Parts: sequence; C-alpha cells; structure tokens
Amino acid sequence: SIKGNRPYRPYGTLPLKISVSSACENCGTCIRKCPVQAISRTDAKVTDESACITCMRCTVVCPVHARRLSRFVVAVAGRKLRKQCAERKEPELII
Repeated sequence: SIKGNRPYRPYGTLPLKISVSSACENCGTCIRKCPVQAISRTDAKVTDESACITCMRCTVVCPVHARRLSRFVVAVAGRKLRKQCAERKEPELII
C-alpha cells in the first residue's frame, strides 16, 4: 500500500511573485535562462505567472539584481523552512 493521505494534493507552484524593478535593462539574460520560458521575449519585465515555476533562476542570473522577491516574503519562507528542517528526517523508499 502507498503511504500518504488520499486524495493527494495536486502539484502547484509556490505562491511567490517575483517583482521587477526599474533597474531592469532588458539585457535578456533572464529570458535566455528561464527553463520554462515564462518571461516575455519582447519585454523582460513581463512574466507569465501561470507558466512560472518559481525556480528563482531569473533572480540569480540578473546582472543588476532587478528581479527579486520582497524581503518580507523571503523572511516568512525562511522561517517556515527553518521550522520544517529543524530535525533530521530519515529517508524512505516508496515503490
């Protein structure tokens, strides 16, 4: 029998919205590096929210750091992760 509670939760992306500041120079680095091509090919400031998987690659590769999350969201996410990762969990193999 498969462990877990049914019905399983459907896959979804993280509810994080990446903002783009006026520092964006439309260099295209984020456009080229986005694995799902969620950033508009004509305007780097426009992101398709339904396609974005919140991998955060665009925030890392931006040379002027124009793409980012709000500090508040980062603080809340960090706090939640610290709570979830506070104790070691042993790995399980589920086939």
